[in-house]
Amino acid sequence: MRPNDIQVSEHFKLYEFEDRAHDNLVVLHPLLLERLELTRKALCLDAEKDIAIIITSGTRTRRTNNALGKLLGWTSLGGLVCPTSHHLPGYGGLAVDFFALDKSTGAILPMKQVAIQASRFFDTVIDHYPTHLHVDLRHSAKHKATRNA
Repeated sequence: MRPNDIQVSEHFKLYEFEDRAHDNLVVLHPLLLERLELTRKALCLDAEKDIAIIITSGTRTRRTNNALGKLLGWTSLGGLVCPTSHHLPGYGGLAVDFFALDKSTGAILPMKQVAIQASRFFDTVIDHYPTHLHVDLRHSAKHKATRNA
């Protein structure tokens, strides 16, 4: 059995959110998982098909984030990676990158189409990447934690 091979919701396993490059570390906020399930359901209803959400990046160690920054450039210099990414464990598992796939045809749904549904459930939705959508709960999770404290 692989590390983190644990079903954490109807459609996701814990290993999908881990930093595969460094020690299989995973930090996953329960609200993020709930919102991903809601996004998937909305996409399925909208398309009238079974749609899968494929996680491309969940938790990132500082080491992984630095490697990505060197490869893709830092946002402060016009690149694609933020040095204070919400994927970092210190933010509590609030961010994920993903794309959506039509399970019957294998076709990837257009990022703009996915972003419309995701924006119903996430605080931040970034859809200008060619291969994935970035979503996070940088505000909702904090408010929920405050309300429940």
